[in-house]
Amino acid sequence: MNEISSANPGSEKLKGILCGVSAFLIWGLSPLYWKLLSAVPALEIINHRIIWSFLFLIPLLVTKRRWGEVSAALLNPRTMPVLLLSSIIVAFNWLLYIWAVNNGRVLQTRNNEFCLLVGTAHPTIHHGFNLFRFKKHFLTVRAGPF
Repeated sequence: MNEISSANPGSEKLKGILCGVSAFLIWGLSPLYWKLLSAVPALEIINHRIIWSFLFLIPLLVTKRRWGEVSAALLNPRTMPVLLLSSIIVAFNWLLYIWAVNNGRVLQTRNNEFCLLVGTAHPTIHHGFNLFRFKKHFLTVRAGPF
């Protein structure tokens, strides 16, 4: 039987609410943590995040016995470029975010995240928000229902 359907729906809902509130608290308070590290260059912080994440991931992969999936992904010639590009994009995003927080631009980072959230939700809403925010019209060509 499915694990989710056999669980108490009330406890699952409470778990979901607690996870959501925790995520918002962590994300909302994270600029305070990064600000404490303002004496450290943003690039060094990113390097530490990459190295320590990798070192944390190794024991996790060993205990979960998931090396086969990792090696399959790394040996696949179609997967490697995608992984490399996405890693570069995420690292650049974090670098920019930490730099902005350490240089007193927290509100700008939060505004950008809001724009990305709205844009992800629906491109038309994102376009309308930019029209309102920048007071100009952006010509966009979209294929599909949006």
